[in-house]
Amino acid sequence: MTHERPAPEPAAPSRRARALLDIAALLGTGGFPEDLLTASGGIFAYLDAAPGQPRIPGLAGRLRDRLRKRTDAGAVHAALAELRTLGYVAGDGSGTVFVHESARRNMPAAPDGEAFARAVAAAAEALHDHWPDAPPADERAEADLTMLACTAALSEAAGDTLLEQNTDLLFAAGHRMRESPQYSAEQEAEFWQRLQDDCERVSGADSEDAFGVREQLGGALLARGEQWAETAARHYDLLLADRSSAVAPGDEELLATRANRGEALARAGRAEEAVADLEAALAEAADHGVPPWPWTAHLRSRLALAHRLAGRLDTALALRMEEVETAEQRCGRTSGQALYARLDLACELRDTDLTEDAAEAFRELREDCGRLPAPLDPLPRRVSEEARRALEGLEHAAG
Repeated sequence: MTHERPAPEPAAPSRRARALLDIAALLGTGGFPEDLLTASGGIFAYLDAAPGQPRIPGLAGRLRDRLRKRTDAGAVHAALAELRTLGYVAGDGSGTVFVHESARRNMPAAPDGEAFARAVAAAAEALHDHWPDAPPADERAEADLTMLACTAALSEAAGDTLLEQNTDLLFAAGHRMRESPQYSAEQEAEFWQRLQDDCERVSGADSEDAFGVREQLGGALLARGEQWAETAARHYDLLLADRSSAVAPGDEELLATRANRGEALARAGRAEEAVADLEAALAEAADHGVPPWPWTAHLRSRLALAHRLAGRLDTALALRMEEVETAEQRCGRTSGQALYARLDLACELRDTDLTEDAAEAFRELREDCGRLPAPLDPLPRRVSEEARRALEGLEHAAG
């Protein structure tokens, strides 16, 4: 009778390789891009601070920090190669790293306490920095699927520690869910509701994280369709009351809530009420010394929407054109501010059934974005992609 010999356990990795495994294990077993690890300064900083490394204080340490940037990626590559050799991770030849589930079970004791918090912070920073802000259309679905899966794995593994270390990553995940066809508006709203509950529990109901999540939840409710607009308006009523008691008039976030509430009112069939409230918000901002541009551009954008939904199409278009002219004069025709103002104008033309003018505006946007030096800044790329989708929608509607 023969007995199957159990698979040997992986040998213990070196100090830096072990530290890299701490982070890789937090990202799940579904795979992630190798350069997520190798391009992040935060990853190397975590590896460098792992137990056993003498620290160099003062000026010498600062000089070393400047010089070592050239070798950071090489050190991470070396640690990753060691983990492959030992059998903790594998690759598929496409630059994707997979952490073996068996290796995760057999790995040395995971970090705890302060070390765990630092590992979570490094993993979250690497994910957030690596996540492309506006990937090309043919790469978006795959990039979003991978990064959302890694974020979910990190959130599950880290729990409240992630909320304490880096909520920016969680906000980015929610924003990308809104843009991804793989998730419904209902799923996005559920994500923000859970995150609101968690932020209020960990940071307090009056924390900026909790307020910020509530702001995004209102947007998710609006994204579910006009039948949810009244619910969104009530949601923003409560948020506005809570923000008003926590910050001074003219506060940037308070103005954002006023703008979003105005949109909710307009889409809920209360356009005249929205116009009055948005005009009052603009007047209050001026009274408290808030510069009219660009700090109140979102209020004017929602005001244009409210005028259109109230039936004043010419007024809405005039507001949009004024924003474009101001942005181009101040920042240039292909600046981020001008591109977004032009995109808003093109959408306004489309929504007022000026189809030919809208198509021309969308085409000009794409052409201007295409003339910008490569690689494109994420913002122009995003505008170009939205213009492309809008053009396709117009062409499809035209048959």
